[in-house]
Amino acid sequence: MESPSYLYGTMHVNDDRAFRFGDSVMVAFESVDAIALEIVDEMFTDPSKMDPSLMSEIMMEDERLEDLISKKDFKKVKKLFALSMDNLMPAGQEGGFMMKMMAGMLVNRIKPMFTATLISSRNAKMDHEFPLDAYLMQKGTALGKEMIGIETAQEQMAAFGKVPNKEQAEMLVEMMKDLDAADREMEKMIEAYEQQDLNTILMMTSDMGSDAFEDELLVKRNNVMAERIDSIIQERSTFAAVGTAHLIGETGLITQMADRGYTVRPIISSYSPPKSDFENLYDWMLGSFDSADQAEEDTTYFDINLEMHPIWTDAEDVKWMYVEQAVSSQKDKPYRQRVYKLTELEDGSFASYVYTLPNEKDFIGKWNDEELFSKLKPTDLIEREGCEVILKKAGDAFSGSTVEKNCESDFRGAKYAKSKVTVSKVGIISWDQGFDDKDEQVWGATKGGYVFDKNK
Repeated sequence: MESPSYLYGTMHVNDDRAFRFGDSVMVAFESVDAIALEIVDEMFTDPSKMDPSLMSEIMMEDERLEDLISKKDFKKVKKLFALSMDNLMPAGQEGGFMMKMMAGMLVNRIKPMFTATLISSRNAKMDHEFPLDAYLMQKGTALGKEMIGIETAQEQMAAFGKVPNKEQAEMLVEMMKDLDAADREMEKMIEAYEQQDLNTILMMTSDMGSDAFEDELLVKRNNVMAERIDSIIQERSTFAAVGTAHLIGETGLITQMADRGYTVRPIISSYSPPKSDFENLYDWMLGSFDSADQAEEDTTYFDINLEMHPIWTDAEDVKWMYVEQAVSSQKDKPYRQRVYKLTELEDGSFASYVYTLPNEKDFIGKWNDEELFSKLKPTDLIEREGCEVILKKAGDAFSGSTVEKNCESDFRGAKYAKSKVTVSKVGIISWDQGFDDKDEQVWGATKGGYVFDKNK
C-alpha cells in the first residue's frame, strides 16, 4: 500500500468511557481517505429511516417467546422488556406511550437475542446521544470522508437469525437468572475496553454462547470482514472500525490481515481522562507560591512565601493539605501554619475547611516528611469553625470566600475575619482581612488580595 490503513475496535455503547480516544486515534481518523464501519446507515441516527424489510429479520415468523420459555420466565421478561422500552422512550415522549402499550406484543415476537440486548442495556449510561459507531459515522460524514459499510444491515441481521430461536431463548433465560451478574459483566467489559485490555475482552467474548453462536456471529463474519477490508484498503487509505471482538482471537481481523501478508502493528495510544473540577481545584492549590512580583511592583505588599502540600492522600472524596506562610526572607519563622480539608458539596461548590495543628513548630518546613505526618491524625486537629472558604467554578478559575461574619478572630483587636480567594492554574489570590465590632478593618491588605504566583 502507498499509505497506511488502520483497524480500530469499537464498542456499541453510549457510555462516555468508550469515547475517550487516545492521542493518536483522531489523527489517524482524519488522515485517511475513507471510513469503513460495520454498517453505514442513516437509521442509526434517525430510526424513522429504517428499512421496513429489516423487521422480518428482527421478528420470529412462526414461533412465540411464550412457547419457548416457561410462563414464569415469560412474565419476568415481559415486565423487564416494558421497563427497558420505557427507559429508552418514556411514555411522555412522542410515540412513547404507544411503544409501551405495544411492548407486550413485541416481546412475544421479537427474536430473543434482541430482547436480551435491550434488557441488558436497561441501566446503561447514556452519556452520548448515539453509540460510538454512529458517532464515528457522523464524524466521518462531517469531514467529507468516503463512508463504506463493510456489511449491510440485512447481512448482519441475517447472521443473528441463523442462531436458532430456541437457543436464543435459552440464553435469554440464563441471563435473566442473575441480572446483577450480567450488569457486572457489562461493567467489566467497558472497563477492559477503556483500559485497552484485549486479553480480558477475548476471555469474556469467548464464553458468551454456544459454538453455533460464536460461529455465526464472529467466525463467519470475521472471514467476510477480512476479505472486504482487504479489497477496500487496496483502493484507498482507510480507517476500519468494527466491534472489538472482531479484532481478536485466532479468527480475528488482526490475525487474518497478517495472514494475508500485511504488516500489522499496534499504535500505542495513551489517554489521560479529563480531570474533574474537584481534581483541578486540588491540583491548582498544591505547590510553592510567592508574591515577589506583586511586592516588587507595589511596596505596600510584602514578598510572602506560601507552601501548600498534600498529606493523608488515601481518601478520594476528601483532600488534605498542609499550609505554611512566611515572609520570604524568614521562611524558617512562618506566621501561619494550617491544615486544609477540601471537599465537594452537594450543590457542586467546594469547601476548604481550616484547622490548626498541635506543636506547630515540629512541622516547620517539613511538608515532605511523610513519617512525621503519619503520626498526626485528623482528630488531633482543631477546626476553626466558620472559617471555611466556599469556592465555586468561575470560568477558568475557582472563586469564593468565607461566609458572612462567621469566622471569629481576636487578632489585633478584630472581632471576625474575612477571606476572599481565587484559585487558578497559574496561582492564588488571597485577601485576608480583620474587622472589629464596628465592621471597620483593623488588619490585612486594603487595596486587594495578595497575588501568589505558582513557582515552576
